Amino acid sequence: MIDTDFLSGVEIFEGVDSSQLEKIQELCETIELNDGEKIFSQRDKADYIYFVIEGKVDLRFDLPTRETSKAMNIASIAPTKSFGWSTMAEENDYKLSSYASGDNCKIGRIKGDALRKVFETDCGTGYKVISHIARLAAARFLAMQSELISCRGSEIIDGW
Repeated sequence: MIDTDFLSGVEIFEGVDSSQLEKIQELCETIELNDGEKIFSQRDKADYIYFVIEGKVDLRFDLPTRETSKAMNIASIAPTKSFGWSTMAEENDYKLSSYASGDNCKIGRIKGDALRKVFETDCGTGYKVISHIARLAAARFLAMQSELISCRGSEIIDGW
């Protein structure tokens, strides 16, 4: 079982009170993975939200005509960080694929519909978590934008 002290340090659960963390704890499952093992695929139905306990998880675009590789990584997710946020919107799918990176990768996951039910009974907790997710999504978008600019910057400048 995942400790509530650990959960309180997971980025999306920061500031959630201990009684609500205990409810969330009951919903958690843990999974141990090997390097390169796929967690979910881009366009799969988004059933779970995830967080890293040990190791790292790589998020990447999978191209239909190419073998996947670390060169397609968009982000690497470290311990206490989360991914699979698409599950918080009903009837949604994952926008990227996720893979365990390195040995001893251990992740936690929570069924999205079960977590939404907790939020229905405690809107304050739901607001905190969704606010964290919105902030994190914006930060991830800005990081991707910066990477794109650094890769394409000379092309853009040369085109002026």
